[in-house]
Amino acid sequence: WHHFQLDSARDALYGAGGAPLRLSPTGAAGRDVGDELDLIANIHFGPHSDLLIGWSKLWGGGFIRGTGADRNAESFYLMFNVRW
Repeated sequence: WHHFQLDSARDALYGAGGAPLRLSPTGAAGRDVGDELDLIANIHFGPHSDLLIGWSKLWGGGFIRGTGADRNAESFYLMFNVRW
């Protein structure tokens, strides 16, 4: 479980490359970005392979609701690892 907040109400939400994604210039949207739940399972098939299964959901907080579309983000992934 993660709770995300901005450093200050006038700060921006930044993407992985460092560019601002959302901004509340007056700070009226607040600092609360939202809460995220991550569920991960790692299934080992042997010493050289495993399957990682994950699901994540972000429930947007006041900042997300106040700065644009407020759909909750969700992702599911599978990753098969082979080591030799």
